[in-house]
Amino acid sequence: MRNIGFTVRKRILAIAAIVIVGNVATIEQAFSQRMYGTLAGINEEKAGMIYSFDVNDNPVELTEEYVFDESGKFGKSPNNSLTFYKGVYYGVTQYGGDEFNSGVLFTLRPSEEAGGASFESQFEFTPEDGSIVPVSPLTYHEGFLYGIAGGGEVGQDNLPPTLYRVNPDDPKETFETVASF
Repeated sequence: MRNIGFTVRKRILAIAAIVIVGNVATIEQAFSQRMYGTLAGINEEKAGMIYSFDVNDNPVELTEEYVFDESGKFGKSPNNSLTFYKGVYYGVTQYGGDEFNSGVLFTLRPSEEAGGASFESQFEFTPEDGSIVPVSPLTYHEGFLYGIAGGGEVGQDNLPPTLYRVNPDDPKETFETVASF
C-alpha cells in the first residue's frame, strides 16, 4: 500500500483533521506501535478505507491498509470502530456486498509493517438473514461479536432493526439474528 500523503505535527491534530477531511473516522488500539482506524466516503474512487499510523512518528503519516472501492463488492462506508480480538481486527461496512448493498463484516490482520495488513470480507448482510445495514461497532462478549443492523427497506421487504451475533472464529458460518426491535 502507499502513503496517502497526510502529515501533521501533533497526533491530536491528526485525529481532528481526519474527521474534517472524511466525514467519519475511528481509531482503535495499537498493534505493536501501529494504530488502525476507518474512514468512510473519501471521494468518487474511494468509498472508504482502513488506515494505520505509527504512534511514535512525528509528524504522523497515515498509510492506506485497505481501500474500499466504489464497486462495493467487499463493502463500502466503514463508519464504525474496529474491534480487536485474538490478534485480528473485526469491522463492518454500512453498505456494499455482492448483491444487496446491505453491508459486510470484515477482518483485518495487522502487520508490523506499514501497508502490510491483510483484509478479508467475511460475511455479507442480506434480507434473507434478517439483518441489513450494520450501524454499530462490534462488541465482544463471551465468545461472540455483537452488533446492531439498522433494518430498512430492500425491494418489498421492510426489515426492523436487529441485534445480531457471530462467532469471531468462524463468522461466515455463525451469523445469527438474536433479536428484532
